[in-house]
Amino acid sequence: DVLKGEEGGWLFFSRVGLLVDIGLMFNTRFFIKMALRMNVFFDRSKLTEGLIDSVSMSSLGWEAKRAQAEITKNIIGRDPIDETLESLNLPVLIIWGRQDKVLNSKWAYKYAEKIPGAELVILDKCGHMPMVEKPEKTANLIEEFICRKNPYDQPGNFNRNFVPEL
Repeated sequence: DVLKGEEGGWLFFSRVGLLVDIGLMFNTRFFIKMALRMNVFFDRSKLTEGLIDSVSMSSLGWEAKRAQAEITKNIIGRDPIDETLESLNLPVLIIWGRQDKVLNSKWAYKYAEKIPGAELVILDKCGHMPMVEKPEKTANLIEEFICRKNPYDQPGNFNRNFVPEL
C-alpha cells in the first residue's frame, strides 16, 4: 500500500471539501473561516476570531497564494513517501486527531507502521490541529516523549513560555 495517499494533486482539495476549494480560490476571511469550521476543527469552540485572523493573515495575499500553489504542485501527493518514512532514523512521535477531516486518521496508522520505532497517539474528539484543540494534552505528550528519549531531561524542566532571542 503506497502512501502517496488520497491527497494526490488537486484531488486533495476536493477530498477535504468544497469550502476549502472556494476558500483558496476566493481567498477571503469569510471562506477561510468556513473551511476551518467545516474541515479542520472537531471542537469548534476552539476556533476563535484570533485564530481565524492568524490563519487568514498567513493565507491572504499574493505571496501566500503563490506558496500554497507551490506546496500543492510540488509536495502534496506528488511521490510515494514510503521510502522516506522507512529511512527515518530518529525518534518520532505522531499525534493525530481521530476526527481529522483533512487527513484521515488511517494515515497516522500507516505512517506509524512505516517509521521504525514511531510512537502514535490518536486523540479522540480532535480534528486536524491537536496543538490548538488540545494544547495541554499535546504539550504533555511531547514533553513525556522527549523525556523518555533523552534521560537527561526530566518532566517539569521545560519552560513552555521560553521564546529564544533572534
